[in-house]
Amino acid sequence: MESRIAKNTASTRIEIPLSFPCKVILAYSAEEAERLHHRKINIDHFLIGAVREEDGTAGQILRSAGLNVINMREQMLLDETATE
Repeated sequence: MESRIAKNTASTRIEIPLSFPCKVILAYSAEEAERLHHRKINIDHFLIGAVREEDGTAGQILRSAGLNVINMREQMLLDETATE
């Protein structure tokens, strides 16, 4: 099977500049993961980071859908407790 698949030696990495709100979301995501002593940032941390970011479109959409940081944090803790 591997012999049938051509190996691509060209780099597929491209540099995509991040907007300032995106950088803020990533920083907030890292804070959320760190606050819970998680070693990796997951989608929950990222979504909380997006809700925390006040100026970006993503946060505005999520907040208008009724999401808020306190409830999201509580739900994440409940989900963690349920899987233990």
